[in-house]
Amino acid sequence: MVLVRNFFSDLLPARLGSLIYIFIVNTRLAIPIGPATSSFAIAFLFDILAVVPLILLASWAATIKVQISSLPLILGGVILGGITLLLIYSLPKLCNFFVSLLTKFQFVKARWKNELTKAISSTGEEIVKTKQAGLYTPVMVLSILIRITKYASLYTFLYALLHPIGYSWHDLYVPSVFLGICASELAASLPISGIAAFGAYEGTWALTFELLGFPGHIAKLTAISHHLFTQVYGYLLGAFALVLIMLPFFKKEDSLVSDEYSRETNYRFYSRIVTSSLLILLVLFGLSKVPLAKSEGVQNTKADQPTKAEKEARVQLAKYFPGKILFDSNRSGTFGIYFINIDGTKLRRVIDDPNWHEMYPDPSPNGKLIVFSRAKTYSRRAPSEVWIVERNGKSPKRLSLDGTYPTFSADGKTIYFERQRKKVMAIDLYGGNEREIFPAKNKKFKRYQVVKPRVSSDGRWVAFTSDRKGQWTAWYAEIKTGQAFRIHKGCEPVFFSDSNRLAWVKNVRDVAKERSGIYTYNISNRSFEILEDAGPPRGHEYMPTLAANDRYLLYSVCRPKEHSHQSANYQIFVKDLKTQTKTRITFDAYTNRWSKLLSHKENPD
Repeated sequence: MVLVRNFFSDLLPARLGSLIYIFIVNTRLAIPIGPATSSFAIAFLFDILAVVPLILLASWAATIKVQISSLPLILGGVILGGITLLLIYSLPKLCNFFVSLLTKFQFVKARWKNELTKAISSTGEEIVKTKQAGLYTPVMVLSILIRITKYASLYTFLYALLHPIGYSWHDLYVPSVFLGICASELAASLPISGIAAFGAYEGTWALTFELLGFPGHIAKLTAISHHLFTQVYGYLLGAFALVLIMLPFFKKEDSLVSDEYSRETNYRFYSRIVTSSLLILLVLFGLSKVPLAKSEGVQNTKADQPTKAEKEARVQLAKYFPGKILFDSNRSGTFGIYFINIDGTKLRRVIDDPNWHEMYPDPSPNGKLIVFSRAKTYSRRAPSEVWIVERNGKSPKRLSLDGTYPTFSADGKTIYFERQRKKVMAIDLYGGNEREIFPAKNKKFKRYQVVKPRVSSDGRWVAFTSDRKGQWTAWYAEIKTGQAFRIHKGCEPVFFSDSNRLAWVKNVRDVAKERSGIYTYNISNRSFEILEDAGPPRGHEYMPTLAANDRYLLYSVCRPKEHSHQSANYQIFVKDLKTQTKTRITFDAYTNRWSKLLSHKENPD
């Protein structure tokens, strides 16, 4: 009966399709209209009433977490509960009122009037019997438990949708998810809610989840996918149940109504449901406290041992290298931000939270601040945030809820970053003011990925990687006009300080050694040159950057047959472009990436 009712509930506005329950119970199970209607009304009202305490508790918990006022939600819950209680205890009087009202309608045919009067009177009598039998409390308890079980299953399904893109139980705060789903269901019950409740449900879900702290694109993604999947399997089950219940042997000729109730049996049943529901809640709240697994990013590999010559090379480089090396590394089990002396000594942690991946660090021009991205997983489409922290790891501050791969502008006043693998954004360091700088004026990139952006020091150009040509290709574009220019197959372009040349990773087989090499591209004459392309044992070069007025090339290299930027044994190298001398900086078993020069201008220790 429930499956059939759910099948029809969204086909008419305001869930009027649920009334099919009365018709099915009356025609297939031979239950009179009065008991059928009363059971529907009581279950419906107690179902609403059961949500009220859950809404009140969730409103308080969820709004405290996101620091918004809980008063509107709590007030709404109290009003909803008050109206529902009033209806529950006024149902018999309301039935009598409608009966008296029917007698005054002269335009209603006598036969119809008699049938309606009989049905409404019978409904009122059955409601009184239910109340006198002491069933209000068991119905209320059962309604609450059913609601808890329902929302626990919807919560689990939401987790299943978001887990592949990096969400854990810890990220899906139970009160917030519950309020989001409740708000969406309420919108779907409006007189105008869209076809099969599609429309108002999704809009309300997206708005509510975003207000409760979820990134906008995640709120929209889950609004559509969650409702679509639940509706599809709901309709399939409903259709199957409808076909099944129409079979001849389901039709009853005799009334199944009985006034005898076994309280002992009922309460034994309720106690079992209570126990099961409490166990489900305990498991959910317990899982929400589980931190991110520490073994996610570490590859089982052995550290190399530097030779005497390699040790001496680092010592010599340290005599004139103007700072330290800043980089991200998975040495703790999750990616974190570190810096190290150029001679390989004094490794220091800037920030490394075991529940997050801190990645893609970039120092301010004076070396005092470090901007980075923070995410629960390094999955490409995982939700990510842009943060800034002092060099000593103090005073971390979130700059944007939705962004990754950030870098400072040449004057240190602006931070550029990637959003949703589609846009290059800019944000003022202290004033907010987020704005899109690419592909805002170039519609040709609207349907393609735009990742790993870097802006030239003069602010004229933006370089990035895109799949517009069907494969990963390095590009640069003029920010003012939006006009884009293709460099070549490859990725990770970065500007020289003169803003007229770029270094980028060329990953063309049979051209670059070990499948990749770092090349230069001249914007003026569109010419190419090899900047660094070594062979085995370490010749797979990636993640280039230029430092100290382009004297040094910083990059990471892994061994043959390795590539993963999350787990391969990438080690940091520095190439002095003036002397063409290469020096390996790290010799460990971890993934060390995105190295930058951390200037000595501030905090020299």
